[in-house]
Amino acid sequence: AGVAGFEGGSAPFCRGDVGRCMYTIGSGWASSTDTMARSNLVASGMGCKEETSCSKVNLILLSINIDASSSLSSDWCSDNTGQRWDWNTDGDEGEIVTDCPDGMAVSHAECRGGDACDDL
Repeated sequence: AGVAGFEGGSAPFCRGDVGRCMYTIGSGWASSTDTMARSNLVASGMGCKEETSCSKVNLILLSINIDASSSLSSDWCSDNTGQRWDWNTDGDEGEIVTDCPDGMAVSHAECRGGDACDDL
């Protein structure tokens, strides 16, 4: 049995250095017309459907809860605003990311921008 609005699941991976085992789960897909269910779990990655336009995104979530009462929304991250967040100097030119402030983590994503997920 799965969790409504979420996909997949995995066998746990255990970290001896932190003394806990974690599971991963994929969030539902979000687009400019479909919202992602809130999980209150920490994301460790993001997926993209239809790579040429990335019209849908989902998050790869860990079984680590956030404090939902202190949840905040960030500014929109977009490659169309003229500002680039080049985080990986060894990576591909034009990789766009934004980092969370210390003590914060991504737990939810929203899209806007017509048919593509231009802004996150």
